[in-house]
Amino acid sequence: MSLREQKKARARRDILSAADGLIRTLGYEQAKMRDIAAVAEISYQTLYNYFPTKALILQAILTEDVTHASNEIEALIDRYDGDLLATLDGVTRLRLDVISHHDRHLWRIVVIDRFGEQPEAGNVYQLIAEAAHRVLKVLFNTAQVAGDLDADIDTRLLTDTVFALNQQATTTYIMEPNMPRQAIEDHLRAQYALLIGPYLIDRKPAPPAE
Repeated sequence: MSLREQKKARARRDILSAADGLIRTLGYEQAKMRDIAAVAEISYQTLYNYFPTKALILQAILTEDVTHASNEIEALIDRYDGDLLATLDGVTRLRLDVISHHDRHLWRIVVIDRFGEQPEAGNVYQLIAEAAHRVLKVLFNTAQVAGDLDADIDTRLLTDTVFALNQQATTTYIMEPNMPRQAIEDHLRAQYALLIGPYLIDRKPAPPAE
């Protein structure tokens, strides 16, 4: 990386760090662009060159959370040990961790922007959705190849169905501030058991005959 690229990367980190701190302290609405520039110790014009709108700063902050969680979820899939439902529980927890890392209000802003056809911040919601769908597909294919999931089940259809359940629950968690996280986890756990349980294959060896 050239010296110029290092300088740009450092300026971007400073901007996101300043914005993150102000948003946590003041709230998204009260954190002004000029305040972010001042805390980052750059000019307003420089800030504008990196991020023309505050929505794009929010997108960048949340995208970093999504990227970190995606890496952890992929590592979880790599450690798959044959317990499909437990692994799905882990995926749910990590996905909710992304939302819980910052105030859920920030994700409500993202979702509302997306539904309101204002894609600047909403793109990150699409990013987390695509990541969730991708890892579910990998997980179900892995389980099927390992012999833990019925070979006749359509993993593509199963992926789409589980993703729809997960997406609905996640959106509910974002949009309803009084919804307890545990309620979302319990709901999805019950739904997955009903949907996937009949197709699980017990690979434990049978006990020896007496």
